[in-house]
Amino acid sequence: LGYYYEKCNMLDSAIRIYKLAMNTDKNYERAYEKMITIHMDNYLKTGELHSLQRAEKNAELYIKRLPSKKSYLKRAILYMDSYRNEEAIIDLKKALEFDSTDVYVLQLLGKASCFIRDYKTAEENYRLAKERTTMKESLELHYLFAEYLLSQNRTKEARPYFEELINYKPNVISLHVGLKNV
Repeated sequence: LGYYYEKCNMLDSAIRIYKLAMNTDKNYERAYEKMITIHMDNYLKTGELHSLQRAEKNAELYIKRLPSKKSYLKRAILYMDSYRNEEAIIDLKKALEFDSTDVYVLQLLGKASCFIRDYKTAEENYRLAKERTTMKESLELHYLFAEYLLSQNRTKEARPYFEELINYKPNVISLHVGLKNV
């Protein structure tokens, strides 16, 4: 029912239903995820701090009741969206404790590390993620790694990534700009 309220943009009703679901079944992951997403989306649209605080409160509850890779990842993304990358890194590392091979978590850890200018850690995580996936499976990861190399003035290393990315996505202008910069 919460889903239908949400799709009809009746967010207060959706929140009420998701809260009820969370109180009825403390292990209902989807309700926690939806509550965090609704509040975070509202924060990103409006900049209202109370929406961010509600998203954080629900993320805390989610982790407290169901500590998992998924719950830590959800809060890490919330932190990254609110430019709190140090806190995101802590949660991403906790998510990796549940699954040390998760490419998406490694990719986000690389990205968050770049944001705080910890380039060594960023590169380590990008490389680990890159080793576990193909270009076709994760274009974004390979793009982020190419951009990272470019930001470090390692143009010769970045060039083959941009060239290969262009083979997969020839109409993406930012790839051609990246290639031009190498």
